[in-house]
Amino acid sequence: MIHVLYQFLHHLILFLPDPPDNLDLPISLRKDSIFVPKTVKEALNHPRWFDAMLEEIHALEDNHIWDLVDLPKGKKLVVCKWVFAVKVNLDGFVARLKARLVAKGRKCIWSNHPVLLLRGGSDYAGISSLKSFLHTRFHTKDLGQLKYFLGVEVTRSKKEILLSQRNYILDLLAEIGKLVAKPCSSSMVPNVHLMKDDADPFDDPTRYRRLVGKLNYLIVTRPDIAFAVSVISQFMSAPTVKHWAALEQILCYLKGAPRLGILYSNHNHTRIEYFADADWAGSKIDRRSTTGYCVFVEGNLVSWRSKKQSVVSRSSAESEYRVMSQSTCEIIWIHHLLTEIGLKHPILAKF
Repeated sequence: MIHVLYQFLHHLILFLPDPPDNLDLPISLRKDSIFVPKTVKEALNHPRWFDAMLEEIHALEDNHIWDLVDLPKGKKLVVCKWVFAVKVNLDGFVARLKARLVAKGRKCIWSNHPVLLLRGGSDYAGISSLKSFLHTRFHTKDLGQLKYFLGVEVTRSKKEILLSQRNYILDLLAEIGKLVAKPCSSSMVPNVHLMKDDADPFDDPTRYRRLVGKLNYLIVTRPDIAFAVSVISQFMSAPTVKHWAALEQILCYLKGAPRLGILYSNHNHTRIEYFADADWAGSKIDRRSTTGYCVFVEGNLVSWRSKKQSVVSRSSAESEYRVMSQSTCEIIWIHHLLTEIGLKHPILAKF
């Protein structure tokens, strides 16, 4: 893979045509107004995507990402792919066009993931020294205090930090045409159980799957929709118009409070707490139960889950034992992690 990557990059540098004129990107463009290429040929014909590809190549070379070696006998190459993305600012406008050359990771084998641990807390001098050291080894850029990352907005005060995805939600609503929809107070219609073939097939399954995927990412800051999204995710293969209506219900619920998120603050204790429950045989399709739990560290939500259990429970007690087992594994892992980085927390379990 490294051999082919090296040759391909230099071939591209040598033989790329001169970039077209008019390179300036208009100011204050929305993400949906930018053309995103699907092939390398399309990208090469666009001046800004051309520059983005060239920037990626130079970054790989400058950081010494690879070594040129001969392909060992009996080994197969891992091919590469160009991935194109539009990066946006907190206000939703385009910040930059990003092209990334990646190996097809499903064919790669990955040894243990190293973790760098530097204990220092609020040691600003130590943090500055570490950033300077990393900059001597890699081409890094100090972006300052975190405000926006991968669709997650970070709002700070002297005592609290709020994580939310307001602009991400508004983009979803605009995509589905729900910006002017009437908000609703619940993410699911009460006492309605979705089935596999309970209505006519939805005419655009790909659109359904894409939106469900985006809602799954939204759970990063909106655990209140975790259960509803887990339900509609069960019908990805053959969605019906009724399933789409349930999906729109979630969007109308989000419309009512797009600014909601996860708040982190000091609660003056160091406990790990968890809350867990299960609905016995809640699925009308296969009679399986759903696991639900959330974990708090020092009074702040750090982990949560809503997922159908893998087997059928014969009693409510059995389904609850399963959720207790899963949530206990989660808090033990969190406890070990915190202990490893030098923090000690007693565990207070709540069911």
